Formats: sequence, structure tokens, C-alpha cells
Amino acid sequence: TLGGQAPIRAIGNHRLAISRDGRRIVYVGGTGPEAMLLVREIGGQEPRMLPETQGASAPFFSPDGESIGFFATQGGGRPEMKVVPVQGGVARTVVADSVAGFGADWADDGNIYFTHANLGIAKVASGGGVVVQISRPDTTDGVSEHDFPAVLPGSRHALAMLWRGSIGSNQIGLIDLQSGAVTSLASGSYARYAAGGFLIIGDAGRNILAAPFDTESGTLKGAPTLMVR
Repeated sequence: TLGGQAPIRAIGNHRLAISRDGRRIVYVGGTGPEAMLLVREIGGQEPRMLPETQGASAPFFSPDGESIGFFATQGGGRPEMKVVPVQGGVARTVVADSVAGFGADWADDGNIYFTHANLGIAKVASGGGVVVQISRPDTTDGVSEHDFPAVLPGSRHALAMLWRGSIGSNQIGLIDLQSGAVTSLASGSYARYAAGGFLIIGDAGRNILAAPFDTESGTLKGAPTLMVR
């Protein structure tokens, strides 16, 4: 259990994140406009609620684990992307428009990569500034969105979910962050890189699979195999 009194929904649409050093967990407690972010220190007794995070969704940590990015929608408008210190404080807006809210990742190169309102992947400096479009969905191939980006070590490529209309039809894509080129790697709806050279993939049957992966070439070195059912 994560502890505390705030209700926790089943994890969906990226409602929980773990800092890179494994010291902290941030998650969304509550629903809708009442949702807020809570931080739990591993080994700590109780989670802390972060002020100024009302309506939060899809949290993600900075590389050093000292800041948390998230999306928030107020008054039925478009979502905004914000950042708040992990110890609490003023939440600053990084992007006030042009975000879809379908996940983001804070990379080592100082940029935050996120799903743009036009449903491709874009980037912005973590301190804010110009939004740069990187990829665009290939609708002729049935892909309508690039969601939940996860930047790979070296910040040359990112994983993304290629939304093809249903959970069972989705694929894991590799996006070149310079050219925007997209390569399909495997079937699945959510993937993350694990140290040691593996992709961890979720499938439509709620299974977790692993496949050996070469970050230099951006290719799978074997078929995904079942880890957790």
C-alpha cells in the first residue's frame, strides 16, 4: 500500500511515477478536479500532498528527482503542463497550450518530451520556451497518436505508444528525436527501458513482457517473452 487517506484509483494513463534513484514515488490521489499529487519517500511513513496540483494527471520526475512535472486541466479548458518542486512550492506553467496530456518524459538533455495537441511528439526546454514539433502520426498507416513518450539513455530516441484505435491494435514505436522518423518495434501499448538492455512492454491482455534491446541501434534483439501475467 502507498499509505495515507487519499483515495487511489487503479493505475491508468500513467498515474504513477518513480524517481530514477528509486527514492520516491509520486501518484495521483482522487479524481477529476479534486485529484492532487502525493509523494511517498521509500521507507517513509506517510505520503505528502503537494499543494497547487489540483486536477493533476500523468506525473513525471526530473532526472535528479527534485521536481515533478504533471498535466492539469482547469475549468474544462485545454490541459497545461506544469512543474512543481518535490518538496512543495509554487507550480510553474511550462506549456500553457498545445499539450494533449497523454504523457511526458524529462530527459537528460534538459528538454521535456510530450504528446502535442496535434498528437505527435514535441519538446520544450524544462524552463519553458519555444515548443518544437518532432513527430507526426502517419494516419495513412492507421496511427492517429504518439502517446506516453519515454526518452532512452543519450536522448537520441524515445519510445512511444502508437495508437491505432484500440488497445489490442497498438504498437510500441521508436522515434528518432532529430529527424522525427518512427519505427515500429513490437505490439503493445506501453513500454519502458530497463537498465541492462531490456524493453518492458505491457500488452492488451494485461501481461508484462520483456525483450532484449540495443539502445545504440534502436532494435530488438529477440522476441518479447512473458514476465508477469
